Amino acid sequence: MASSDQVVSVIIVGAGGHACVVADVVRLHPTWRLLGLISSDLPKNHHRPDGLAILGGMEVVATLAQQPDTVAVVAIGHCATRLRVADEVAGVGMRFVAVVHAQAIVAGDVTIGAGTVVAAGAVINPRCRVAEHVIINTGALLESGAIVEQGAHVAPGAIIGAGAVVGAGALVGVGAIVTAGFTLGPGVVVGVGAVVESDVPRDVTVVGRPALALR
Repeated sequence: MASSDQVVSVIIVGAGGHACVVADVVRLHPTWRLLGLISSDLPKNHHRPDGLAILGGMEVVATLAQQPDTVAVVAIGHCATRLRVADEVAGVGMRFVAVVHAQAIVAGDVTIGAGTVVAAGAVINPRCRVAEHVIINTGALLESGAIVEQGAHVAPGAIIGAGAVVGAGALVGVGAIVTAGFTLGPGVVVGVGAVVESDVPRDVTVVGRPALALR
C-alpha cells in the first residue's frame, strides 16, 4: 500500500445504488482518486448522469491489478454476490481497501478487514472486529466487542449489541436489533425492525419482536 500522503487510485466494482454511496466516500478521502466503476452490464467508457465512468468489466480489473497504486472495493449490496465477485477480483491479483466515511466513528482498537465499507454516521465501539467485504451501513451501531464476519451487511440504523456475532454473509435489516451476546449463523436474514433475543442458526430468516423464524 502507498504511504499515507501518496495518491491511491480506487476502482469500485459494481454500478448500483451502493456503488454510488461508496463513490461518495472515496471522493471525500484526501489522498484517494476515484478511477471509476467496474461493470460488465454497461457499455465500456460510458459516463452516467452522476458523472461516474464505467471503465469496463473484469478484463479492466486484471490490467489495473498490475499497477501498485491501484486498489478496489466491491460495492454490491447482495451479500453472497459481493463475496463471489470479491473472489473473482482477488483471483486476478487486485488488492482491496477498507472504505470508511469521515463521519463514521470508529474506536481506535477496532479491526476492519480489507474491502469493507463503513458508511456515514456508523458507530463502531471498542473491541469490535469487522471482517473483510462487510457493509456497516448508514447510522448502524456496533456495541463493544461485537463481531461481524466476512461478507455480512448491517443495514442502516441496525444495532448489534455488545459481544453479539453476525455470521458470514448474514443480513441485519434496517432498524433491526441483535441483542447483546447472541449469535447469528452464516447466511441469516434479520427482517426490518426485528429484535433478536436468541441465537439464530445458519440460513434462517427471522422477523418480528421478538424475532421468530419465518415459515
